[in-house]
Amino acid sequence: MDLIRFKQEIEDILDIKVDVVTENALHWSLKEDVLNGAIQL
Repeated sequence: MDLIRFKQEIEDILDIKVDVVTENALHWSLKEDVLNGAIQL
């Protein structure tokens, strides 16, 4: 499943907007903060 379809399905299930990115897509200066607040599925 591609990330776009996964994002859409999760948003439909949770009824909220979500951000879905790969770990490598995160800018180095934000990476630690984002990963600390991330919820893994």
